[in-house]
Amino acid sequence: MDVLLFGFESFEKQLADAGVRVVVTAEFEAAARVIRDSDKVKVFLFDSQRQGGSGYDLAGLMRATHPECLVGQASPAARFLDLSKGAPRKMDFLLDDPFSVADVLALMARYDRGEVGPPAGWDGWFVDVLEIDFSSVDCEEMAWGHEAMVSEMRTWLSPENFERWMALIQPGMEERMRLCEAEKART
Repeated sequence: MDVLLFGFESFEKQLADAGVRVVVTAEFEAAARVIRDSDKVKVFLFDSQRQGGSGYDLAGLMRATHPECLVGQASPAARFLDLSKGAPRKMDFLLDDPFSVADVLALMARYDRGEVGPPAGWDGWFVDVLEIDFSSVDCEEMAWGHEAMVSEMRTWLSPENFERWMALIQPGMEERMRLCEAEKART
């Protein structure tokens, strides 16, 4: 498979028409299954506006199981950021939203040239917490969601890949809980 899109359902036909072997889904479980069962994925792209938290969790899973994959997101905020030093949040790339088929083909070409893997200095997965309004979050419900996701991943992944995934994703989960509890204590 060339590309896995988490969100961006409208791009499936355009990419397929361009000869890209693509899977598009907005379902977390379906995307996790594709990641687990695929031998190779060149590009993983998620919709940070509509699939934010789940997208970061899947990106961590992709890092753990397909370290050669180019992992990134598309966001309307991209046009306002200085990307001269690379993509933020430890992504391999950040595309403007809307992006084009040509953008995806350029990423595939980058993979084919061997320009793959984590950026220089990459030292773990950072789950984005800046887009979460913790004043409206139920901390107990979020903790339950984390536990449910970990339980599901334990059944989907080999023990080795589960440990790698946990090492990548746990700091972000802990940070989300810390910020949530701090917000509740403040209000």
